[in-house]
Amino acid sequence: MGGSNVDLIELRVVAPSNISGHLEFEDDNARKPTVPDGSLEEQEGQRIQLSPDNGNTVQSAIGSDGTFQLKDVAARKYSVSVSWGNTYVKSMRLGTTAFDGANLDLSNGSGGAELSVRVAAPKSTISGTVKDGGERAGLAVAIVQHFGDDSSVFSIPVKPDGTWSSPPLPPGRYQIRAVHEKDVESLLAGPMDDDEMETVELGADDQITKDLKAPVQP
Repeated sequence: MGGSNVDLIELRVVAPSNISGHLEFEDDNARKPTVPDGSLEEQEGQRIQLSPDNGNTVQSAIGSDGTFQLKDVAARKYSVSVSWGNTYVKSMRLGTTAFDGANLDLSNGSGGAELSVRVAAPKSTISGTVKDGGERAGLAVAIVQHFGDDSSVFSIPVKPDGTWSSPPLPPGRYQIRAVHEKDVESLLAGPMDDDEMETVELGADDQITKDLKAPVQP
């Protein structure tokens, strides 16, 4: 380094792991692997996915008994998701090491330990009223759900009386905004202005009320 010889440098390489594991269920609602009839998820079955910040995603089918086998898992950090009905990853345990939430640190490999993934059915909701809009026909509430550096967007129609309510949602950070239904598709295609969004932090069992201002009439 810097023109000098450096001896005895040891580079530690952690080999990929094969990880056996199983799901644990918070309650009977989390245990039901229900999916819409004919959906792609139903055709492919239930799966667990490990997504790194960079590198290859690792997936495995989940058996009807909740067990899975992950092959050639590289040593790095992952975000874990499970397609088992309407559930989210609440916590995990790798051998005796516990992880709260869906972030799994495999920087040092698995050490041959079994992975237990605890899933729960979402219970939290966000609801409210869209105010100051006069006619509420054709309005919706856009909801951005954040997953670390990733996010997804969905919308909920506003009722004629101005009220709206989300389906049960997992814990996390959300941004919401009242929009015209005709604008929803364009919002899904690109980022929304944070200055126009309301931020909501949801816990595991929250029912939060958030009133929104109607968008400006076109």
